[in-house]
Amino acid sequence: MTRIPHETSGEPNPLQVLTLDRLRRRTSMKWRTYPEDVLPLWVAEMDVPLAEPVVRAVTDALELGDTGYPAGTAYAQALAGFAGKRWDWDGLAVERTAIVPDVMLGVVEMLKLVTGHGDAVVVNSPVYPPFYLFLEHMDRRVVEAPLGADGRIDPGVLEETFRQVVADGRRAAYLLCSPHNPTGTVH
Repeated sequence: MTRIPHETSGEPNPLQVLTLDRLRRRTSMKWRTYPEDVLPLWVAEMDVPLAEPVVRAVTDALELGDTGYPAGTAYAQALAGFAGKRWDWDGLAVERTAIVPDVMLGVVEMLKLVTGHGDAVVVNSPVYPPFYLFLEHMDRRVVEAPLGADGRIDPGVLEETFRQVVADGRRAAYLLCSPHNPTGTVH
């Protein structure tokens, strides 16, 4: 394995640490579904080593046998602390949070709270394909506000899209994908 120093920190570039042979030993969809000459970049997996604190937390949980269903508000409390330090947020209602099994189910549950059948959900196309499927299965109307030529959100297009979708007096939601999939842009 060749380690190339990362330009800014002197650390190895995390995108070049894992060899292709090592990545192909993984059992995930990205590495097992397609022939070796196909790399499905639409699968949102990081092909870098996990951060040491994450490895340590998972290892500690496994050593305890702590593999059951999560309960309580520990995750929400951690988020509240992080958000307070990082973004100066105050007052996250930890007691009103809920644990969900994955991001898309969390999106679905949130949209159920803020929209109704037939309401619009605005997305910035091109975007993660499951957004369309989940929204259609929820009986929500997908409305696209395409990204600009630079791969970024175009505020004018977004404003005009919302002006059109709320003209009928119905509710609308905005499903922001950031970092954007498939462009990788952080909005």
